[in-house]
Amino acid sequence: MANWFKIYETDLDEKRLKYALNKLPEVGWVWIGILSECCKHRSDTIRYSQSEVDLFGFSDALKVGIPKINAAINLLAEIQYITKTDTQITVTRWREKQSEYNHRKQRGDYRIISENIGESPLEERRGEEKRVEENKKRERDLALPEIPPMSRKAFDDLCQMRAVPDDCAEWFWNTHDGRNWTDTTGQPIRKVEPLLLNALKSWRAKQSQHSAQSQPNGRPTVFALTKIMEAKKQRADELKSRHAIETGLDTTWSDPKARAEWKALRSEIKSLNLQMSQMA
Repeated sequence: MANWFKIYETDLDEKRLKYALNKLPEVGWVWIGILSECCKHRSDTIRYSQSEVDLFGFSDALKVGIPKINAAINLLAEIQYITKTDTQITVTRWREKQSEYNHRKQRGDYRIISENIGESPLEERRGEEKRVEENKKRERDLALPEIPPMSRKAFDDLCQMRAVPDDCAEWFWNTHDGRNWTDTTGQPIRKVEPLLLNALKSWRAKQSQHSAQSQPNGRPTVFALTKIMEAKKQRADELKSRHAIETGLDTTWSDPKARAEWKALRSEIKSLNLQMSQMA
């Protein structure tokens, strides 16, 4: 990466970048990510879309939520580090971001990277073939299934046929829909039924465990309530991390449904805390 661009030592003291970093620390990671993508494509311009599907791979590579990526891109445009449209991002003054090593290569017999300097037809054809292959590989790596892989009605019919309890079915749908129907390793989910049956088996085992941990009068123990509350907290944290961005004292949500589910979970957690305090 250092062969293609360089962030000079004075960049971190540059007032515009310090302003953006102060508003959103993730700006630094997104800025590096944009420069890296430009290096891969050997151009000052890359494709861009605000949709979650298109930004999934970029978000996963940087470990930065999609709402924060869009916010960082807007800040970079505000400080004139980039220009953006609905379909692309262009790095301003791209040549100045390249290292001295790269400038020396451009003056020698090496392949010239800057889009402003011409290439021989053979080099251009080979470079284009390589870029096409790299783009195909990237698209294969980031390929996602149709979201969702089946309609909600078809899913409900499957749950009814397999006698899946409503609570288990709702948990399964919300969990995998929240992950864009990918498994825990990020691979697309192609067959829902086997995964649903495994989830049902685990759910029934947990229900049996909770029943065994209940008090003689049938009421749950503090231990059982704590387990339930921890699961709800984890789900609430996942929703907030994926769909919310905090700016100062405000929190902005990209998905109203996720915000509603988060609020409901917080209310349930509060009720569980109250219930456990009364049992103490």
